[in-house]
Amino acid sequence: MRELFRATGVRLLDQDGLKDLFDHVRNLLMATVIIAAGSHVIKQAVSIELLGVLYDEFAGYVVLAIGALLAVLNALNGLHRLNKQQWHMGIRIAVIVLYVVATVRLIQFVVAFRTG
Repeated sequence: MRELFRATGVRLLDQDGLKDLFDHVRNLLMATVIIAAGSHVIKQAVSIELLGVLYDEFAGYVVLAIGALLAVLNALNGLHRLNKQQWHMGIRIAVIVLYVVATVRLIQFVVAFRTG
């Protein structure tokens, strides 16, 4: 057990794992902000005037799709890096579930913060 903690510490501190983790979280945060912006435009399409754009709601869906694509690409990048670590399949599945739940909650938080 002690060796597992030591190996994890080496991965995080000596092999730039911590930097990669913070980069991943930053990318996730940016993707969720983009998704929240798109969903806000869709929800408030009637009251928003986007510089004469005729289809505000369509623009919101495009922004939402771009944010979702960025979140998926970020998740795939994280899974690829996780597979390189060769951890147990249960840990990988738990990380995927945690990632999806955290992304949805973060989107809800940003939308609530934006409208509040």
